Parts: sequence; structure tokens; C-alpha cells
Amino acid sequence: METKEFTRKELYDLVWSTSLSKLTLQYAFSNEGLKKLCKQFEIPMPDNGYWMKLKFNKEIEKPKFNPLFDGEDKIILTLRGDGNLVNIDQSPLTIRTKEILSDPKSPLIVPERLSNPDVLIQNTIAFHEKRKIDHYYRDEKIDTVSIFVVPDNYSRALRIMDTFIKLLRYRGHSFRRDINKRGPRIVVNDVEFHFEIREKNKRIPSDKPYESSLKSLNFFKKRFEFYTKWVTFYLKILLPTFSYTIHTLSMPLICLTYTLCPVSFKLAFLQLNFSK
Repeated sequence: METKEFTRKELYDLVWSTSLSKLTLQYAFSNEGLKKLCKQFEIPMPDNGYWMKLKFNKEIEKPKFNPLFDGEDKIILTLRGDGNLVNIDQSPLTIRTKEILSDPKSPLIVPERLSNPDVLIQNTIAFHEKRKIDHYYRDEKIDTVSIFVVPDNYSRALRIMDTFIKLLRYRGHSFRRDINKRGPRIVVNDVEFHFEIREKNKRIPSDKPYESSLKSLNFFKKRFEFYTKWVTFYLKILLPTFSYTIHTLSMPLICLTYTLCPVSFKLAFLQLNFSK
């Protein structure tokens, strides 16, 4: 990344002539990062209402620059490249997440239709079709993914899982069976993780617990009709020592296209915490 060097006085002039929102577009820093930098070099900054007052020619207060400073009078700012979302002042996890999001080739969009599915999804579809004919059908030789949803949401769950698997493969991760031949498992730097997708159930208690069974059922149906406007899935990963829900996806039934962008944060978590 290219950088630009400033003196304290030059940075003082910069922050008083350009708003933080514009500066963060030019330099690879967050708002808080620039504020901390100015505080570190004892450079006063405009308050929250400064730019609005300036716009309407209202009276403003601008503290004078203090040339006295014990540290080095040299500040280096990193220039932001086109389409680069990374802020160098943020945590490694956040930086890795933004690298994933800013990668135009990263498969983060769940398509409207299943296209060129991963082999794990192909196996799952074939297994599901055979299960329709024989409910007790099993084939220990093929790897399938765990999907627990009602039939109406099965197609959507397949598309979500297919995108998730392709994103994992794109990030350099792989899949294999564990030592007990169960799987497939996500493999991140030789650490294995179980994963699955299922609907998140929501129980709605009756306002009148002592009603007859029929009335209670009608009560539940009315509320179920309201909540069926939304379907919630969650992807769950089992780490070696505990269960971890990677991301919850809530979307209306009419929604066909959505993104897995928040999932990239958790993928970055896996990659950073189990990197060599």
C-alpha cells in the first residue's frame, strides 16, 4: 500500500479542512483510528457539529495549533486503494474479514437457482431423492451435508450450503471424514469441524394455558401464520471443544437472493485462530 507522510501541522490543517467521512475514503483508517492518531500526536479535532455550523456560516470555535510536542513530528498515513475496505488500524480479524468482502471473486452471493453445485451438494441431492423412495436408505461410501429443514425450504437450504461450501473451498479450506469415518468435516489447517444447517425453531406459548386443546391449536395457528413470513436458518460449526453457531440467516420467504457476507467474519475467525 502507498503511504503519505505528514507533519503535525499538516495533519492539523487536513482534519480541519476535510471531514472524517471523506478522509476515510482517501486513507486506510477508520474514524476511530484517525481520532486515536490525532490524540496520540496531540492534534485537536472538530467536534460533531463543526461541519454543519460551517455549512450554514454559524459561529465556530477552532483551537489553535500547539507546536510544542515531545514526540517525533512525523505521521505516516496509508492511502486507500480503489475498492479496498481494509483499515490498517483495525484488528487482524476485522482486516481479514474486509479482505474477504473486498475480494470481487469471493463467492458470497447466494444465487436464485442452484448452478454447478459442489460435489457434496450433488451427493446430498442424490441421497435425498433415494430417501424419498426408501426411507431407510443409507450409503456410507458417499459424503453428504447435514440439512434439517422442512421440504418447502429444502431448495433454499441447498443453495445456502452450496455457497457456503464454495466459499470455504475458495478460502483454501477442504473437507474430509474424521478418524471415526464420520463426515464430511471442514478442515482448517488440519483442524476438523462438523457443520450443518437447520431451521431455527421458535416456540410461541399460549396466552391461555388452560384452554382446550382445540382452542390452543387455533391460537398457535394464528401466530404461526404471522411468523411464516420469515424463515430463519443457522449454520452451526462444532469446534473440537464446544458448539459454535457460525451465522444466523433470517430472510423473508419471498427473498430469493441474499449474501453470506457476515459469514466471512466467522471464516476469518477460523482462519486466524487456527493459522500456522
